[in-house]
Amino acid sequence: MNEKKGILREQILRERNALPPYQCIEAGEAAAKLALTHSVVTHAKHLGIYMPIHREISSVPLINHLAHAHKHLYLPCMKEGLLEFRLFKNTPSLHPNGFGILEPDLEAPVCPLVKLEVVIVPLVAFDIRCNRLGLGKGFYDKTFAFKNPAQKPFLIGLAYEFQKVDAVPVEGWDIPLNAVLTEKRYYFNSLCPIN
Repeated sequence: MNEKKGILREQILRERNALPPYQCIEAGEAAAKLALTHSVVTHAKHLGIYMPIHREISSVPLINHLAHAHKHLYLPCMKEGLLEFRLFKNTPSLHPNGFGILEPDLEAPVCPLVKLEVVIVPLVAFDIRCNRLGLGKGFYDKTFAFKNPAQKPFLIGLAYEFQKVDAVPVEGWDIPLNAVLTEKRYYFNSLCPIN
């Protein structure tokens, strides 16, 4: 199973890393417009989201749209193998962690996971059932291990359309997403209802 995941991860990352930076932003802009067509995002007041690295589809356009809509945004910070979500105020207040991902200061307030209504999640690959392949560190799976499919937060993967594969290898601890958003469309997991 680990070998299958590793091969798939390597293949998709190679393709993603070859993208020109402008394409990351253009795809992020298209996904941001699509994101705001669904009530699960427009009605949410407290949302978790990430800052992009390594040619991930840019979440910055979505961050900007959500900030203009007066949403409370929280960025993940690594803490003892898990993630905690801290209030995001502005980009100058962020600093890179050990993986080079921008995080809020430690003084920024932490949002309890159960208060988050939506969390936008990075990924390497996904399938039509909204199974997610990440970078292999397990931070998101461990953090949301408490969650059953109907519970908040509603987990939305953000990805390029080309990151969709026939089937993501799934293990017992892998947490399925409620939906995946690409620059082309939403994919919804029929087993993870919209709450």
